[in-house]
Amino acid sequence: MASQRLHIITLLALLSLCLSYCSCEALQKKPVIGILSSPSDFHGLYDPQEFSYIKGSYGEFLEAAGAIPIAIPWDLPERDLINVLDSVNGVLFTGGDASLWEYDINANDVVFSNFTRRAAFILRYAMHLNDKGIHYPLYGICQGHEIIVMGLVGKPHVIDHFVHPGQLDTVEILPTGKTSRMFGNMPDELAELIKNRRSTFYNHRYGFNTSLLEENELLGNFFKLTAVGKDDNGKEFIAGLEANDYPIYTVQYHPERVLSEWNNKTQFNHPDEVAQAMIVQSLFLVEEAKKNDQQFKSEKSLERFLLKNHEHVYFNTTWPQTFFYDKKSPISYHVNPDWEDAAPLDQYDCNSHDCQFISVDL
Repeated sequence: MASQRLHIITLLALLSLCLSYCSCEALQKKPVIGILSSPSDFHGLYDPQEFSYIKGSYGEFLEAAGAIPIAIPWDLPERDLINVLDSVNGVLFTGGDASLWEYDINANDVVFSNFTRRAAFILRYAMHLNDKGIHYPLYGICQGHEIIVMGLVGKPHVIDHFVHPGQLDTVEILPTGKTSRMFGNMPDELAELIKNRRSTFYNHRYGFNTSLLEENELLGNFFKLTAVGKDDNGKEFIAGLEANDYPIYTVQYHPERVLSEWNNKTQFNHPDEVAQAMIVQSLFLVEEAKKNDQQFKSEKSLERFLLKNHEHVYFNTTWPQTFFYDKKSPISYHVNPDWEDAAPLDQYDCNSHDCQFISVDL
């Protein structure tokens, strides 16, 4: 029975990949998930003030489960951003190494960077749509996990340091995780595998202590703890979170990298069972996105943002496909004619503790 369940998971993934070769018209019937770009990590080659990027592995993570990945450059003009958010069926926040906060001399305090403020706006906008009855999933990986938690609090002070640079390690799905939405469909044998075998990829120097939900009432009421991990010093951290009342999910590790990257140094050798444990998570996200029926107004609007409609750069085996978005490019940032009459959007002040929506006339 266990073997049969694993084969079913593999067949579902293969079926999703085969279906991805349909016509564009058919593709629009598949769920569209927006991937938020991150300011460039390649300072010598791509100035983070001008370029943002998305690693291709995030797109493949979604495609493997039957979704259409599109790019959402984080610094899109605000009117375009809100229209993209109103057109997709969910959003993925990726990992990365962006500057998430900065020191404000006037405030004499650490405040969010512009990138984090924009991501926190998307978080609140997703909550806003869910409050209106629109099922709108948001999934954060590593850096995205950190942004979602900090964005809810409104300040970066809840984050802590960890020593866990690029490596395969274990992740323990807790009893609360096994009954959660995000891990509830994972077969027990796969959950045991990733608990006992160093097979899940981590690469982080920040994160959250497992005591955080007890110490912070806001977060304790918002999330349930679903998974934990330990860094090189044996320090336990939150590895998975699920919102109680919203389809918002986060993980500290990288499920996408084991699925799509090949590198002997980091042992990305794709054993079947590990790949199946990761594909369960992408399948879950895509199923969540199917509950949302938003769509782009036209095929042209969708094509503008399709991830693979942009050229990619090869760096090495851990960066085999990297899509860059140039602020100056009319391809990525031109105003879409379909959206010229868009209504003014709600702006979000993420430096205030409660981060309330405020109306802004553009």
